[in-house]
Amino acid sequence: MAEGGNEVNIHTEIILNPTTKIINLKADDPEKGKISFDTEIESFDCTLNEKVTAGKAIYKGYIKQPDGSKVFSSLVIEIKDEQIYIKGFTEDKPATFYMVVDKWEIVDII
Repeated sequence: MAEGGNEVNIHTEIILNPTTKIINLKADDPEKGKISFDTEIESFDCTLNEKVTAGKAIYKGYIKQPDGSKVFSSLVIEIKDEQIYIKGFTEDKPATFYMVVDKWEIVDII
């Protein structure tokens, strides 16, 4: 879901790595082309259950800009009725994107 409530199908990959404290987002937007950026996680609050079938996780951090400045960013993952919803926010936009996830996996790092 893009700005203004227009629904757009965009292939997007989001990788949350709590070990490195990085959220990597890659998307292929038909209008803007390829998009890729990292969010450095500063804090998070997680109430997801052990089976990851319900709950919420809120990740707060920043996206480092080419000029060295930082833009506040927040990612909210919510699971209701075994469906995953992700919302992204930045300091200058109350809702940058909203997505319904159709494919996901949890990878254990050993």
